[in-house]
Amino acid sequence: MRIVFYPLIVLVPALLLGACQPKAADKTPEPQAAPLAHPASDAPSPHAMDPHANAPASAMAPHGGTPHPVTPEEEQAAAHGKMDVSSSAKKGSTVVPPEVQGKWKAATFIIVDRERSGAEEVIIPLGGHHDLDGGKLRISAIEFLPDLRIDNNIYTSMSNDPNNPASRVVITEGGKEVFDGWLFAEFPQVHKFEHPRFGITLKEGVPN
Repeated sequence: MRIVFYPLIVLVPALLLGACQPKAADKTPEPQAAPLAHPASDAPSPHAMDPHANAPASAMAPHGGTPHPVTPEEEQAAAHGKMDVSSSAKKGSTVVPPEVQGKWKAATFIIVDRERSGAEEVIIPLGGHHDLDGGKLRISAIEFLPDLRIDNNIYTSMSNDPNNPASRVVITEGGKEVFDGWLFAEFPQVHKFEHPRFGITLKEGVPN
């Protein structure tokens, strides 16, 4: 009997070839984990975003302008009362205590003439005036308080002792008012009179 083997020979290589071929990779993407949310404590604080949030009140400027630091003279002057130390402070109202009324008759001022590089002391009676530059500049002494105290924009004197002398003056130039405010003997840089030629500061009061 004759046995034929060729069908088996053909099938074996085919099976071996199929076993050697790599399986197709699973292309299904793995699910990715959702990003963790930042805790509430990591959120930026409103104060961190506001550059003026922690700024001191004395350095703040209105309407977001450039901060204007308070000078040492203004801080010392403010210690004498609830004083508005801003450059736009109004002169307010004046209350002269009975123990001060009629006790002072004049005020002494130091006048510096920058053109002549000289300075002089001038006594101006309360209610009187002194002329400079041939009458073009006039200084009028309105009031004098020996121990100035400013409370809620009211100017008064704590005593009749010259502890904090101040005088209200009105200055005109060419007939036009250019200054109406208080000059402080202890703090000459606070609300000083600005002029290209003349410097005017208060020295002291003149008692009766």
